[in-house]
Amino acid sequence: MVEFVLVLPLVLILLFVLVQMAFDLNRYIKVTDAARIGARAAAVARFNPSGCASGDTTCICHTATQAATRADSDGLSVACNGSGTPGSPFTVTVTVPKGDPSLPFVGTVLAGVVPRTASATEALE
Repeated sequence: MVEFVLVLPLVLILLFVLVQMAFDLNRYIKVTDAARIGARAAAVARFNPSGCASGDTTCICHTATQAATRADSDGLSVACNGSGTPGSPFTVTVTVPKGDPSLPFVGTVLAGVVPRTASATEALE
């Protein structure tokens, strides 16, 4: 019985760390996927039914923001950077707020291990 009392706290801490890392990995996958989807939507924005004009970065960024938000609508903020001319790179950066689920103590200890920001760059077509 004494061994159980000694080992139980270690097993519980390990279990809580694994659960918190699962939350963090899930968030990371969602953020990188939203950035990738937003960059792809920006790359083909001229060919959408709305038809963004060449060089219209506001329309291209709006298209990327809509696509990224559809991918994950958990309060993402989307930033765009690029000239908007065909063939030039266009970068979409997605940031997720800090309101994600985290376990008490473990979430604060592991804070910052997994990034909350992701970027994706694609050439505009």
